[in-house]
Amino acid sequence: RLRSSSIIAHLPVELAQVQTPDPRYRGKPAPDHLLAAMAEASTDPDQTVFVGDMDVDFEAASRAHIDYVHAAWGYGKRPKECELSAQHFSQLPALFGVGPR
Repeated sequence: RLRSSSIIAHLPVELAQVQTPDPRYRGKPAPDHLLAAMAEASTDPDQTVFVGDMDVDFEAASRAHIDYVHAAWGYGKRPKECELSAQHFSQLPALFGVGPR
């Protein structure tokens, strides 16, 4: 959660939910944490984007029926089926079509 918080602090947008590993949910690629985040934020899959850096992140997003953006600054390679990628977290607002908070 500490690493996520440090990155999120630099984003010029407000996030509705941030989920990190939680023993209440199955691990990825199960979509449990994504489904919980959407329920807690009262949002639908078509209003949700998951930013991840691993194949299991892409698969979890697919299973939850939500859009996925590959974080190229992370650990894994971009899945070949993935259409959206950001080289740096500062590119995320433009990908999401949002302005400054």
